[in-house]
Amino acid sequence: MSNDPHKTAKASAPTPPTTQQEVFVPPAEWRVRCDVRKLTPHTKLEYLSLNNDLLRCLVDVQPPSFIVFFLVGWDLYEYLRPANYTLELMQEMLDIHKKWPTQTRVLVLQNDYARYEKLASAFRNRRFETAAGGASMALLPVYNCYQELSNASQSLARGGLNMEAYARVSAGASFAVMHMQSTKSILGFLVAIVGNDAILYDHSAVTALVATAISWNVLEMTKRESKLCGQAALMHDVERNCAHLFKPAVHDRISTAAIKELKNLQESVGLGFHAVILQTMGQYREKFTGGGFPGTNHGASEERGDTGIERTARIVAIACAFSEYLLKRQDKHSLSLTMILDLIKQRTKDDFDPDIVTALIEAATSDAIRKVGKQKEAFEDKEDYDD
Repeated sequence: MSNDPHKTAKASAPTPPTTQQEVFVPPAEWRVRCDVRKLTPHTKLEYLSLNNDLLRCLVDVQPPSFIVFFLVGWDLYEYLRPANYTLELMQEMLDIHKKWPTQTRVLVLQNDYARYEKLASAFRNRRFETAAGGASMALLPVYNCYQELSNASQSLARGGLNMEAYARVSAGASFAVMHMQSTKSILGFLVAIVGNDAILYDHSAVTALVATAISWNVLEMTKRESKLCGQAALMHDVERNCAHLFKPAVHDRISTAAIKELKNLQESVGLGFHAVILQTMGQYREKFTGGGFPGTNHGASEERGDTGIERTARIVAIACAFSEYLLKRQDKHSLSLTMILDLIKQRTKDDFDPDIVTALIEAATSDAIRKVGKQKEAFEDKEDYDD
């Protein structure tokens, strides 16, 4: 960078693209101000992208103790060094990345990611305390469960499906079961706190928390089953989140080709997916009475009996819908918990298992907390994934 850390490029800040053909061209002064290196597919593995929303923590907290890079194409700019940090430079980075989110990436070295994650965690904790106000201590156990699940979700989103990310998914799902609170507290927390703060909202984490509450509290499934449900919920969007692994056949929906790719991946890197997780990822978009995606379910009837949809997939479908309605609460209009549950109930005619929806609505008013007892089933990972 230049010797003047306060210098900014506001005068030459780019405008957002108006056509698909336009590309972001860094200001000429960037090459004077920043050290630039060429990245390769091999060296790119040494860096991790930062979550778009949590980038704000770099503005609101103390200056980072690590270098923040700006990736444009294959050019890597050592954009922000600790010694040269200014609020203006950081804000410039955020503004440009917001305008050109598909053509720019904000990165840190893998070895520095733990430092960034610590800043991001402190930032989110303060957001939670502010949003919760005097109720922060009462809601803290629910928030801790949600934070663990969100950490696992972010691990998948930033680094793809690897051993480290899968270990965090497993740990997050275990934590949620072992520290599960009442369904009423969980749904109330999500609507009152997460539903009003885009920084705290994490789709996969919301889905996983609701799915775990349904499996453990509402349906009283075993620890092992509930943990698998939480893992499946965290990974239900893995095709979209880990798009560098394979291209989805249908946007936002996992394809049969992706399921096959996941099976090959687990064999090559030693990930022990339980069959339930793969089934859930392939079935959660199926409709209970038939149809949906990929359309292999022909619906329930007296003649056919059960739909053939894995129970965990039926749970995740409802939890995913809850999360999507929670996001609409932020984007469009305020939805109360009653309104969200009513919208889900209306879809039981076609989409959801009515028995699970009915049980969830009843549990939403209960303060009961199901304790984790000394059950016979094993809770260790090595036994959880034995088919």
